[in-house]
Amino acid sequence: MGAQASYLYFVAAVKFELHQYDSADAAARRYLARVPGSANGTRLLGLIALAQNRGNDAVQLLAPYVTSHSTDQFAISAL
Repeated sequence: MGAQASYLYFVAAVKFELHQYDSADAAARRYLARVPGSANGTRLLGLIALAQNRGNDAVQLLAPYVTSHSTDQFAISAL
């Protein structure tokens, strides 16, 4: 993972904490485009979807991840 990908994840996480969900969503999607299948990126994008009351999107994002990472209690509890 390059420095720019790390920066995009950082931006997404900070924007999420600041409740700037549209900006967080955009940065998280750009991050996942650079690091497809990232566990952290997938979880963050799922949490952003939940914060935006997009429960169906969150389930679509997190369900495949939880299936393949069945020990991730944080992601399981988000579902």
